[in-house]
Amino acid sequence: MVQVFNLCFFAGKIAQIGVFGVAGMLSTEMMSVAVPLAVVALIGLALGMAVRDRIRAETYRRVMRRVLFIFAVLLVGQFMTTG
Repeated sequence: MVQVFNLCFFAGKIAQIGVFGVAGMLSTEMMSVAVPLAVVALIGLALGMAVRDRIRAETYRRVMRRVLFIFAVLLVGQFMTTG
C-alpha cells in the first residue's frame, strides 16, 4: 500500500512540474532550491527503505509513530506561533 501511495505522490509531482513548466513558473532560482531538496528526499527514502528491511516490523512502526508525533508537535507549534 505504501508503494502505491508513493507512486501516486510521484505521479502528482510530475504533473505539477508539467503545469509549472507550461505556466512559465520554472525559474532557475526555483530549480536551484528544488533539486537539492529532491536529492535529500531521495536519500532519506533510500535510508528509510534500508532500515525498514533490517529491523522488525513492530520496531519500525514504533519508530515511525514517534517520528510522526514529533512532526505533528512541531507543526502545531509552528501554527501556534505564526497563526
